[in-house]
Amino acid sequence: MSIRGIFPAFMKQLRRHWQSQLPTLATVSEAVGSMPRTSTFYVGQERAAGRHVFLWIQSSVKRPGEFTVNLVLCEAIDVPAQIPRFRANFGDRLIGIYRVGDLVHGSDKWWRLAQGPASHGLRWRASSYHDQAAVFEEAMADVTVDVRAVLAELVGDMGNKLVRRDR
Repeated sequence: MSIRGIFPAFMKQLRRHWQSQLPTLATVSEAVGSMPRTSTFYVGQERAAGRHVFLWIQSSVKRPGEFTVNLVLCEAIDVPAQIPRFRANFGDRLIGIYRVGDLVHGSDKWWRLAQGPASHGLRWRASSYHDQAAVFEEAMADVTVDVRAVLAELVGDMGNKLVRRDR
C-alpha cells in the first residue's frame, strides 16, 4: 500500500471499528465545513447551550500516514470556516477546535501509521511496521482509548446531556 493510501484505508477500518466500539458516534453524509466526510463523526448536541460536537480525524498534509484527532464545538451543524482553532482551555467549552491529545495528555498527539519520523507533539508509533493490519489494530485501539476519555469527560461534565441526531 502506498503511503498516501494508508490514511484512507485506516479511516475505512476505523469507521467499522467505531460502529461496534463507539456506536453513539454517527458518520456524516457530507463534508462539514472544512472537515471531510470520510474522517468526521457527529457526537451530538449539548442540550443547555445547543452546541454541536464533532470528532475530526485530521491527516497531516506534511507527513502522509500521520494523523491527529480534534474535538470540534460549534453553534450550528455547519462548522464555519473561521472557527477558532486549537484552543487550549477546554474548561469553558468555548466554540472552537480542541486537540484530543491536549485534552487527554496535556500535549498534542499524533499517530504514525507508517514507518518514518514523527514530527508533532506526543508521538504514537506501532510496535512494528511489518504488518499493516496489525498497525491499524494497534492505532485503532489507542485512538479509541483517547476518544473514550474525552467523551466521558464531555458527557460527564454536561450531565449526560448530549443528544444524538442522525446526520
